[in-house]
Parts: sequence; C-alpha cells; structure tokens
Amino acid sequence: FSRILNHDGKLYDSVRLIAAADTIIKSIRMDENSIDFRKQSQIVEDLNKKLSDKKFLEYYEEGKNLTIEEACFLAVRQLGS
Repeated sequence: FSRILNHDGKLYDSVRLIAAADTIIKSIRMDENSIDFRKQSQIVEDLNKKLSDKKFLEYYEEGKNLTIEEACFLAVRQLGS
C-alpha cells in the first residue's frame, strides 16, 4: 500500500504506513533478507529522496504509533480516495 501511495504522491501517508510496517516487522522478527523487507527498503529510499529528513522523520514517528487497525484503515481509506 505504501508503494501505491508513494506513486500517487501521498507521501505523508506512505511514510506513516512504512513506519507502521517497520514496527510490525520488528515485533514479529521478520527476516531482513526477505523479499518484502527489501521492497520496503526501496520504498523508504525513494521517500527519503522526495522529503526532507525532518519531514520524513516527523511522519515516520507518527506512523510508528499507529496500531495495525489504524494502519489498515489508513491504507484502505487512502486507496479509495
């Protein structure tokens, strides 16, 4: 979902979803060599190019505090708009 939002120019919500995903990945101890983790790293790299460090970190911190339910709602709501 974050990749789609990034592509659509919805950077704020894209970063928030990445941060929420990072929190979930860490909580389930996902293998950092997995395909999903590498794709996520590519999205983060792209978002870092588009946003200032300050903005990226601000949005990322907000996203880290999202619950799984909030992150899912955000993704579905943004994709529908």
